[in-house]
Amino acid sequence: MLDYGPPYTYPQSSHFFTVEEQGGSDNTVILALSGAPAHASAYDDDDGVGLMSWIHTPAACTSYCKVLVGVRWYTEGSATFMWDEDIHYNDSDGDGASNALEAALTTDPYSVDTDEDGLGDMAETMGVDTADGLLRLPYYGADAKQPDVFVEADWLACDINNPLNVCGLAPGDPDRYRFKSTWAWSVGSIYYDPDYSMPADHEHLVHTHVDIGLSSSSHTRYGAWGGATRQAENTKNKCEWGSDSRSGYFHFARIFEDGGQSIEPGTCFDASNQSAGGTFAHELGHNLNLSHGGKQSGTVNANCKPNYRSIMNYAINAVQLPMFSAGEFLGVDLNPEDMDEYYGLGTTDPSLLAHIDRDNTDSKFGFYAAKWVGVYLGWIDWNRDGLFQSTVRAAPTWAAGKHSCEVGSYQADRNVWANRTGSALAWAHTWSGGRLFWFARNPSNNHIEYRVAATFPENCGNPPSANCKTNWSPSVALPWGTDVPTNASGAPAVARYTYLNGSDRLLLAYPPSIYGRPMYKIFDPFFGTWTGQAWMPGAITTQGELAATTYSDAAYVYGIGANDNRLYKWSLSSQGVWSGPTAQVWSNGTPVLAKYGVGLTSGQTAILGGTPTQQLFAAIPLQAPDGKLVFAWTDPITSNAWTAMPDSEWDVGIQYARAQPGLAYAPLDPQSPSAGRFFLAWSPPVNAEGKKTGDLMAMTQGNDPIDGHSRELRWNIPVSHLETQWTIGAANTTLLYDMDYDTNVRAAFTKEDDDGSLSLTFEPYADGIFPNIIGDQDDYPVIRENLDAKIHP
Repeated sequence: MLDYGPPYTYPQSSHFFTVEEQGGSDNTVILALSGAPAHASAYDDDDGVGLMSWIHTPAACTSYCKVLVGVRWYTEGSATFMWDEDIHYNDSDGDGASNALEAALTTDPYSVDTDEDGLGDMAETMGVDTADGLLRLPYYGADAKQPDVFVEADWLACDINNPLNVCGLAPGDPDRYRFKSTWAWSVGSIYYDPDYSMPADHEHLVHTHVDIGLSSSSHTRYGAWGGATRQAENTKNKCEWGSDSRSGYFHFARIFEDGGQSIEPGTCFDASNQSAGGTFAHELGHNLNLSHGGKQSGTVNANCKPNYRSIMNYAINAVQLPMFSAGEFLGVDLNPEDMDEYYGLGTTDPSLLAHIDRDNTDSKFGFYAAKWVGVYLGWIDWNRDGLFQSTVRAAPTWAAGKHSCEVGSYQADRNVWANRTGSALAWAHTWSGGRLFWFARNPSNNHIEYRVAATFPENCGNPPSANCKTNWSPSVALPWGTDVPTNASGAPAVARYTYLNGSDRLLLAYPPSIYGRPMYKIFDPFFGTWTGQAWMPGAITTQGELAATTYSDAAYVYGIGANDNRLYKWSLSSQGVWSGPTAQVWSNGTPVLAKYGVGLTSGQTAILGGTPTQQLFAAIPLQAPDGKLVFAWTDPITSNAWTAMPDSEWDVGIQYARAQPGLAYAPLDPQSPSAGRFFLAWSPPVNAEGKKTGDLMAMTQGNDPIDGHSRELRWNIPVSHLETQWTIGAANTTLLYDMDYDTNVRAAFTKEDDDGSLSLTFEPYADGIFPNIIGDQDDYPVIRENLDAKIHP
C-alpha cells in the first residue's frame, strides 16, 4: 500500500484512477482519506478498466487529505496513478479529462483525439472497460500522442491428423499458422522506421500493436492480449473471428499458411504467416485505404508502377524493400506514350534504382539501367529494345509481379457479356469508318454474337473516370450482342481480307456443333450483310479452336485434325476462292502435331532495321509435350513448312498452355512498322496445387533474327500477367494489332468465376501503352487519414 504524497486538498467530483502498465500490476485498489483523525471518504477496487480502480469523490476534502494506492498481493508490479481534480468544471473537449490533466499529459484539451488515430485520448490513456477485458489499450502500448493501430490476429488451426499438412508431421503443431512474433516486429518496422528522420508533426510515425496470442513482457508490438485464438474453420467472411468488443478499436486479421486478401478500405483482412510480415503489412495497408497503384496520387491507379516504391506495389519485393512510399518520385510522372529513356526516373541514386534494375536478381521489373564503371547514368531502357532514345512508347508497368501486374487492365471492360465464351477481334471499314469488331459465342444456342467499337478510352482525365471506357455498340451494359445465327461449338475465328472491289470483308470461321467439319460465314461490314452458313472445303474434321488471320490481302484459317492432331491450312483469296486443307510440316518435314488451337499473326522481321520481310507467325501448343508453346513462322503463300524458334531463344523459360493462345505483332513506332516485337498471351496449365491461374503475357525484345543484335527476336523480357493471377481464362485468349487501323494491341478473353459462370473481358491497351500518366504518392498521410477503425465497415 502506497501513501500518495503529503497532505493535499481536492474538490468534490474529483477523479482518481489507476492505469495498467506493460509488465505491471493488473489489479489495484484506491483509498481516499480526509480529516484528522483520518477517515475514509472513498474506496474502490475495480471500477476502472478491468481490475484497475476509479473513484469519483463524493465530497470535497479541505484538510489532511491523502490517497492511498495499492496492488493486490498476488499481482506484484507498478501501476500509473492519475489525479484529476478539475474535471468537474474545466473539460473543454468533453472527453473525460480536464484541461489541467491534458496539460500534464501534453494532449490537446480541445480535441478528443490528439493524435487523430481514431482512438480517443482517454481510451488511449486509461483503456475502455468491457466485460471481457479486451480493450486494455495502455497495456497494449497505446499513446494518446502518437498514432496507433491495433490488430487482432486469429489463426486457422492446422490439422495435425492430416499427414498431407506440414503440421501433421511429427511433432504436430496445431498452431503452425499463428502469426510469428518476429513477423509482428517486422510489421512495426514497416509502419514505423526508427531510422527515418521524423518531421515535427510525426507524419511518418505510426505504431502497430498485434494481438497474436504470444506473450511479450518487454515491448508492445505484439502480445497475448486475450483476443487472438486458434480457430477451427473459416468462411468467406473476413471479419468472422474478430472479438465483438474490439469493433471500432481494432482491425481483425485471419492468418493462414499462405496468401492474403483485404477489404479496401475496411477493418478486416486475411494474411499469411510467411513473407516476413510483408503480406500482413500490405493487407493492413488496404484496410487503411491504400491501393496497389497509389490511387490518391491524382494519376492512374495502376499496379506495378516503377515510380511508386511501396510495399503495396506487386512489383516491389517486400523482403528486399519492406517500406511504404515516402513520395521519393513525386513529380516524376511517366506517360507510356512518351517515355524519355535518358531521363529515366530523374535520378542516379542507386538506392532509388535497384528495384527496377535487371542486374538486381530481386527486381521484378528487369529494366536495363545503364551504368558506367558500375555507376548509374540514370538512363532506363523503358521499351526494352536494347537501345536508348529520347522518345519511345513503352509499358512502364510491365513486371513479373508474383500475383499480377495487370499489364492490360487500363480502362478495361471487365466481366461483361455474361454467359458468353470464346473471343475474336478484327478491324474492318464500315460505312462510318474503321471499326473494331468483337465476336463471342453464346453457348445457350451456339450462335455467334458481336459488338462494334468506334472509340477507345483516350481522353479520360487524370485520374481517369471509371466510366470512361471503350464505346461499344450494342453497349456492354446490355447482356447481348448482335446475333449471327450459327451452330458453333467453339470460339469464333475472324480475319479481314480485301475483296475484289477493294472493300473489306470479314471471314468468320468456327468449329460446328455437328459433323466436325469447320464452317464459315462472310460479312460485308459496309452494308452489314452476312452470307449463309457453309462448310469449309475438304473432308477434314477438326478439334479445338480454329485460328484466322490476314496475310497479303487474303484470309487464312488453321485448324487441328480431329483424327491425326495435324495442323491444316485453308485460305480464302480476294476473289473469294478457297484452297486447302493442306497439312503443315516442320522445316525438317515432320508433321506439326498441335493441340487446343494456334495463335496467328502476320508480322515482320528486319535485320538492323533493314528491309522488312513479311512472314506468318504462330504460337503453337504441341500435342506432346502437352501444350508446350512453340513460336514458328512461314510464308503461307509459298510454303506449308514452319521454322520453329529454338528453345534456347526462350530466355523466359519454356512455356505451356492449356488453351488456344493469342499472338500479335506491333511496331515499336507506329510510323515505322519494320522494327517491332511480338506479344504472346496464354492460359498456363494448372499449378502444383492443381489450380488454374490467370493468363500470362510475354513479348520479344524485337524482331531482328540475328543473335546479339539490339531488338532481337528473342523472348527475354519478364513474363507478366494480362490481368491477375486470379482471373482464370476459360477459353481462348485473343490479341490483335492491325497496322492499317490501330496503334495498340487489343485483347479479349473469357473469365471463369469460382461458381463456374462465364463472362468476357476486353482490354483496349493490352500492351500496357495507354494514354495517361502514372505517378507516385506519399503513403503515410493516407495511412494517417484512415487509422480510425470506426470509419470503415
